[in-house]
Amino acid sequence: MSQFDFQQSQQKKDFITLLQLLRFVCSLDFKEKTLTSKYRQFKFPLRDFLNYTHAGRSIHHYQMIQVKEFFNTLRKNIIIEAFTDQSYRMLVTIPEAKVYKSQKRNKSWLAEVWIAESLFEYLCPFLYFDYFKEDLKKHEFVVLFEIIKVFSSNITRKEFNIKQFLESYGSNLNGRQKKQIKDSFIRYLKEFQQEGKIQQQVVFPLLNTQSNPKSTCHINQLTSQRLSEPFVVFEIVNVKFK
Repeated sequence: MSQFDFQQSQQKKDFITLLQLLRFVCSLDFKEKTLTSKYRQFKFPLRDFLNYTHAGRSIHHYQMIQVKEFFNTLRKNIIIEAFTDQSYRMLVTIPEAKVYKSQKRNKSWLAEVWIAESLFEYLCPFLYFDYFKEDLKKHEFVVLFEIIKVFSSNITRKEFNIKQFLESYGSNLNGRQKKQIKDSFIRYLKEFQQEGKIQQQVVFPLLNTQSNPKSTCHINQLTSQRLSEPFVVFEIVNVKFK
C-alpha cells in the first residue's frame, strides 16, 4: 500500500475490491502458468464474484457495470518492486484480466484473470475481507481503509493520528460527524482486539511522562475524547485464521 497515494475514493474502492478478489479466488480451481514468475489463472462467472462481495444483498445492473470497470482497471497493473543486495525485481502482479460473454445459451458474463503467485503470500486480503462485505457508510469505509493502511506496515507497532486524519478528510466536518468517525475507529479496534489481532493496551506516546499515569489504557476504555491525541496499538503476529 505504500506505493500508492489513494487520493481518489474510487482508487480506495478498487483496492478493496482487489483484496476481495484475492480472497474469493482462493476457493476456486486454477491452472498454474509460468512466465519468469508463477501465475494462477482463474475463470469464473462474474455474478459469483458479485454475490461474494455483496454478501447476499440484491445485485443491480449498476453493480455489474462497476465490477466490469474494476476488471478493466486491473489491466493497468499493480507492480511489486523488490530490492536485495544481489538483485532488483519488478513483478507485474496481474498481467491479464478480461470480462466476456459466455458462448453458451445463457450468455452470462465470465471473468478471466491471471494473478501472480506472490500476491497470495500477503496476509492483508485474509485478515480484513469480511468487514467490507457489509453495506458500509462513507465514513465507515474510509475509517476501515485507514486502519488497513496503518496495519500494512511490517512492524507490530501501529500508530494512529486521528486529529491529522480528520484534517485530511477532504471536507468540513461538524462535531457530530467527527464523533461518528472516532466512534468507528473505536468500534473496529475493539473488534480487532476481540478477534486476537491486536493487544489490549493502548499507548499515548506524547503523554508518556512519569507524572502522567494516564498515558496508557485498555481498548475497551477508549472514548472519542481520548482520540484527540496520537495513540499506538500493537499487532499480535500469531493470528489464527478461521
